[in-house]
Amino acid sequence: MRIVGTVSAQQLTKLIEVAADEDLLILEDDPYGLFGLDDRRSPTLKSLDTGQRVIYLGSFAKSVFPGARVGFMVADQAVVSAAGHRSLLADELSTVKSMVTVNTSPIAQAVIGGFLVSCGYSLRAANREKIAFYRRNLRALLAALERHFSDPAITWNSPGGGFFAVLDVPEQRVGRDPLAASRETAQARQGGRLRELVRRELVVDERGLEE
Repeated sequence: MRIVGTVSAQQLTKLIEVAADEDLLILEDDPYGLFGLDDRRSPTLKSLDTGQRVIYLGSFAKSVFPGARVGFMVADQAVVSAAGHRSLLADELSTVKSMVTVNTSPIAQAVIGGFLVSCGYSLRAANREKIAFYRRNLRALLAALERHFSDPAITWNSPGGGFFAVLDVPEQRVGRDPLAASRETAQARQGGRLRELVRRELVVDERGLEE
């Protein structure tokens, strides 16, 4: 799961408890964890996971560069085969990946490894300028939403960081199928009769956003 917005540690803990009660695993996808609106560190689900209920996925695409196509996974769950052999889920998934993708480029892995060595293994320290850049963009986005969307029917979240804001945008159905209606909405001018809520994501991309 990828959490949009700010969620308290208590809420995250409750989510893990529900997963344990239902005997479920949670896949936590966290490519934007470094890019908060301030320096407070929000806990990840994995950091609160005491019962091996969370598989954590991270990426170097945003913190280093997208072309490397290198990520990482924390999967410390035990796997027991029919013969009673015990191993870690991470090892089993690594074996499957090696057969499906013929392994990640060793050159790309070496580039990422060299970057980590050069920054003292601290992605936060290495990304200070990029973190500041994305903070400015997200603040500009939220300010622009306040300035240009005065209709109370249009609402959005105030994320604690990341690249996205999620809008609830009312839409008038035009008598055709929902897919055709949402395609038309993408080109429609602001305003009009409002009946349905359509969730949209506004992305602040690496070109930046001017106020």
